[in-house]
Amino acid sequence: MKLPTWLVLLCWILAASVGNTVLNVVDRLLGLPFFFDSLFTAVGAGVLGWIPGLLIATLTQLLISVTLLFIEQQQWGLALPFVLCQFETVLVIGLMVRFGSLRTILSLIVAIFAVALGNSVLGSMIATFLYGGITLHGADFLVAGLLMGGQSLFEAAFWARVPINLVDKAIAVVLAYFAVQRWGGAFAVNR
Repeated sequence: MKLPTWLVLLCWILAASVGNTVLNVVDRLLGLPFFFDSLFTAVGAGVLGWIPGLLIATLTQLLISVTLLFIEQQQWGLALPFVLCQFETVLVIGLMVRFGSLRTILSLIVAIFAVALGNSVLGSMIATFLYGGITLHGADFLVAGLLMGGQSLFEAAFWARVPINLVDKAIAVVLAYFAVQRWGGAFAVNR
């Protein structure tokens, strides 16, 4: 029995969103300085395409907001603006797959740096302008240290996120790279 394409996509989107959320919550509970909120977003954008990638990103941030509300008693919706970081991940991976350029080790390295840098810029802008630099995340310790060292709030928020995103997004992009190599890009939806 062959399942309808829309049902397969829906299952992928739900599973990817829950997977991202679980990884993010485990990361927070262990006190790790990573985000782990976009691993399956990157894979989804590469294998399924742009629209499923954007849906995974949006649903992930909604689920993270709900879990933070209950687990850490944070105000509802604090994680929602960071969906822009996930959208940037979808954009980079989606464009590279769309134009067939996520095929070599060099393109993998370019994708890692593009996603990590974009996420660092967007994340630091959101943290600085919406939350005064403090986002109740492990990155805040680095931000505080850089502030004490004389950096501006935006510089501290940015430089604190660069090493975190280089590791965090490298894992996501490498997973997307191998998924695209294995299953092809943009699934059967775009074929």
